[in-house]
Amino acid sequence: AVLTLEIWSEAARNPAIADVMGGVQAEVGRGIIAVCEKARSKGEIPQSIDLDAVARLILTLSDGLIRRRALDPDFESETEVATLLDLIGAVLCGAVSLPPCSAVTQTPSR
Repeated sequence: AVLTLEIWSEAARNPAIADVMGGVQAEVGRGIIAVCEKARSKGEIPQSIDLDAVARLILTLSDGLIRRRALDPDFESETEVATLLDLIGAVLCGAVSLPPCSAVTQTPSR
């Protein structure tokens, strides 16, 4: 977790690292969307759910977990992850709505 924070810190200063990390984020976003699309094809996720918004939420929550794991000595991973999975589940079934989101599958430009 600490190394991940160091890499993101370097990405804030170094455009080449930012491009690499943006590509990684885009690839992970595509993977999240692919998993969600498969679940949607099985009827497990409603058609109305914005999968780009779901992917963005998962990426954002993951970034926060990494930071907290690296810096918070009181971080309780089991409890925190369970809570976030409940939230993601609520979003995926439509109980919690997200605002529309631009695609997360494209590498962000600097």
